[in-house]
Amino acid sequence: MVTVLLLRGLLLILLPLTTTAEKLSFKPPALTNEEKGSILTPSNLQCDACLAASFQIGKALYFDLSYRPKMPVYEVYETLEAACDEGHYQNYGIKQVDGVNRISGQGLKAADKAGMLSGGGKWPSRLVDKCLQVVGEVGEEEVFKHYQKVATLPPHVQEMEFATLLCIREEEPRDCATKEIVKQLIATPKNIPEEKTMKVEGILTQEKKESTLKKKRKKKKKKKKKKKKKKKASSAGGDDL
Repeated sequence: MVTVLLLRGLLLILLPLTTTAEKLSFKPPALTNEEKGSILTPSNLQCDACLAASFQIGKALYFDLSYRPKMPVYEVYETLEAACDEGHYQNYGIKQVDGVNRISGQGLKAADKAGMLSGGGKWPSRLVDKCLQVVGEVGEEEVFKHYQKVATLPPHVQEMEFATLLCIREEEPRDCATKEIVKQLIATPKNIPEEKTMKVEGILTQEKKESTLKKKRKKKKKKKKKKKKKKKASSAGGDDL
């Protein structure tokens, strides 16, 4: 049974015990001044926030790519904009896990832990801001390329690798310091139906084939043009004689 409480504008969700060994605190998590008042994601939760954003971005690309095989650039932009919509982050919040405050929600391991979730308030807008920041810093087309790199990997590897590419960026500051931290915070991916995985793989393979064919045609056309130009020059030289 899940109990939902509304306290001072915050959504408090009481989750059941996941194991008999776990002890559930009936108190909401103790928040720092930054966690209470900042309009942006608190500095200690940047990695959690980025992983939440990478999950929503990956999910949006997965479904859009499944149903729209040939995705033009403008649709990539639209998909990423939709992934950062506030509606996706309404059920995220902060929860104390093993004595440490963590963001809890889809794609995060904290969501599977017993405890009281303090959500609502500033959290949806904080995560929207983080999502837009990640997309802006990485770049829309680069985010899509990152997704294409991992799209055909097994689900348990795919989400981890995609999150790593987005959250452990080459430029400082990085949202997550190491891959080990990502592994500790990211949820164990749920199984994706095999037919959908195969569909995405087929789409990407087809796109790769079409790209290769396009390059070959371009190369052949260029070679033909060069040969024609050479022949014309040779003919002009003969006329001069």
